[in-house]
Parts: sequence; structure tokens; C-alpha cells
Amino acid sequence: MSSIRSSYPMMFNTTVIPFPTSYTEEHETVDNVKQTEAGTDIVTVARYGKLKASMTIVCMQSVLQTLAGFSNIASFTFKRYNPVTDAYGEKTVRMRNFQYSPRKGSEDLTEVKGVWEVSFVLEEF
Repeated sequence: MSSIRSSYPMMFNTTVIPFPTSYTEEHETVDNVKQTEAGTDIVTVARYGKLKASMTIVCMQSVLQTLAGFSNIASFTFKRYNPVTDAYGEKTVRMRNFQYSPRKGSEDLTEVKGVWEVSFVLEEF
């Protein structure tokens, strides 16, 4: 029996990323509200299920550098398993709030140049 991690790896474009230590998805409804002359609100839903995913990944410096590269491009494809639809799906996203910090005690791991905790938010277009 294969795991979700091996059957459905998370990917940015064609790059497989490490499985996050923390991952949260939000799905927003995008709507427009206009008010009539009589004061009645008219709500028009433009979109359901707009993805916003927050994640934290613990990784080596080489993976940190790869993730930093994605933080500097306008958009990319994010592929992941969706448990609601029970399917492997993809979304066009951008990366926001890119942050990283060294893990305590990892400075002695000179071969991998430390272990890093990287966090960011992906926002769907």
C-alpha cells in the first residue's frame, strides 16, 4: 500500500518539494457586493474555492535555495493531493510571505550547510 506522500508528491511546476511539517488550506469565496438605490445588497459570486495554503518545510540549504527561487517568480503550478475530491490536482499560484530561519543546533551540519525552517503562503490566481 503506497502513501499519499509517495503516490501524490507536492510539486512546484515539475520540482518535487519535501512534504511540509505544517500545512493548512483555506478556500475562499470571491464575491462582489453592490447596493441598489433601495438599499438592497446584491451579491454576485465570482468564484468559489480560491486556494490559500500556508506551509512550513524543514529542509537543507539546497532546498531552501530552490524554494527561494519560486518566491521570486510571478506564478507557477502547484500540484497536490486534494482529500475533498480524492484527486491529484493543480492550481496556478504565487508565493507570498516567504520566511526562513536556521534550526537550532544545525549550524554544525557543515555538509548540508545547516537545516532550515522555511514558511510561506501560496495564493491561487
